[in-house]
Amino acid sequence: MKRVAALVGAVMLACTASAAQAQNWYVGGYGGMNYTHDGDAGAGNVEYDLGLAFGGIVGYAMANGLRVEGEIAYRWNDVDTIAGAPSGSELSSWAFMGNVL
Repeated sequence: MKRVAALVGAVMLACTASAAQAQNWYVGGYGGMNYTHDGDAGAGNVEYDLGLAFGGIVGYAMANGLRVEGEIAYRWNDVDTIAGAPSGSELSSWAFMGNVL
């Protein structure tokens, strides 16, 4: 295991050292399907439909290969049933992240 970690570290250092790139800003976006596991709400099972997710990224790539970025994402699913009864509600979430790569 130590050999694998050392090899991965050496490859990462080699890639970072060879990444002599210009400094620049970048933006990105993504979207897709969101799957939420069915759960238990105490009164009965909660079943969710497939939902959607989308997000965006704004970042800055430095000359040494380090990247710093901010990310925002939104996901939602309709609630299909609660304890077997139809539901007209939805489950949604926002995520705000800072990433260093």
